[in-house]
Amino acid sequence: MMTTKHIDQFKINVYDLYQLMRQPKPFTFVDVRMPDLFNSNDYNQDDGYQLVHIPYIEFEDDLPAALAKLPAGKLVFICRSGNKTRIVMDIIKDYPFDMVWLDGGLRAWRSFYQTTSVFTDTAGSILQVARPGRGDLSYLIVSQGEAALIDPMRDTQEYLDLIDAHNARLTHIFDTHNHADRISGGRFLADISGAPYHKHPYDAIHLVDRLPMQISYQPLWDGDIFTVGDFTLRAIWFPGHTLGMTNFLLTTPLQEQFLFSGDGIFIKSVGRPDLMGKGESWAEILYESLNKRLKPFVNDDTIILPAHFQLFSEINADGLVATTLGDLRHSNPMLRPMTQEEFSAYVLKGAAEAPEEYLEILRINHALLEVSEERAMELEAGKNLCSATI
Repeated sequence: MMTTKHIDQFKINVYDLYQLMRQPKPFTFVDVRMPDLFNSNDYNQDDGYQLVHIPYIEFEDDLPAALAKLPAGKLVFICRSGNKTRIVMDIIKDYPFDMVWLDGGLRAWRSFYQTTSVFTDTAGSILQVARPGRGDLSYLIVSQGEAALIDPMRDTQEYLDLIDAHNARLTHIFDTHNHADRISGGRFLADISGAPYHKHPYDAIHLVDRLPMQISYQPLWDGDIFTVGDFTLRAIWFPGHTLGMTNFLLTTPLQEQFLFSGDGIFIKSVGRPDLMGKGESWAEILYESLNKRLKPFVNDDTIILPAHFQLFSEINADGLVATTLGDLRHSNPMLRPMTQEEFSAYVLKGAAEAPEEYLEILRINHALLEVSEERAMELEAGKNLCSATI
């Protein structure tokens, strides 16, 4: 007599999916949303997994046909919030597939944060706060009871809880640039904490609407020096992806260096110079930033900490998206020696069209538009497209 299984036997949470994504073993996402809700851009198939779309209603209406569409190998069933996946799993739970389903669905995955230590000693700590479902990265710096945030995302409670756990007080909030692919939590955290919100003035104007940012902020200039406890932070103007892009070089008391590179230098690429329709001219500016503006302040031992990752293979064995500039000079093709003309041709080739949502996100980040939580989640759905094509 066959024993009926319970669907909870196959349930995984977002952390389980995070660990699965980090493994080199292939699997297939089975998205069971209805066609009007399905969007393949919610997935980054460059990561090596496969994707099939089989609406849940097909399992109800014609089970043999639906089962025939399932590929061999490990299957991860997913939908918007987990409800439709439950229906499917209840139908197929007794079939001999290597399968799991994600509790909470895509909504939970997009809202999942993973915090990992970059550096800790008696002077203080640097934490990488990642949102793996979007490839987004942000940072918390803590030293001697003071805390600073770099590129915080809109889920402000994540950061407030971390700061409380370190018995620290938020003293500085920095955005490396005006993000187009994610909603910044900078101004909201400033309102809550009273800490100053720092941004370069060149990124305080919506370049399409030609309207100024409606947010109180502290202008950030090249060469500005900040202290967070025993750490020092130097602002390095790094235009190219945006005109106000600014990197932050953290130096410890023992002279270790960490560069918060924003959307300037990534592990496998660099920031796109074409998102505002100025590809040719901004590519030249980006080349100057990489080869002249940054060069005097860093060395091969400087740890690069970007604002995004493209692939889960960029996460190292310690769970971090980080490596030395010396390593990147060998592994990142866009950092190899080349002329400005060669660089421009390389970073602009195959550039995907910027999503329409980016203009709306920019308006939100300039406080020119307010949206609901539901709309915010919709705008941030899908992979980020802020890096030049590999």
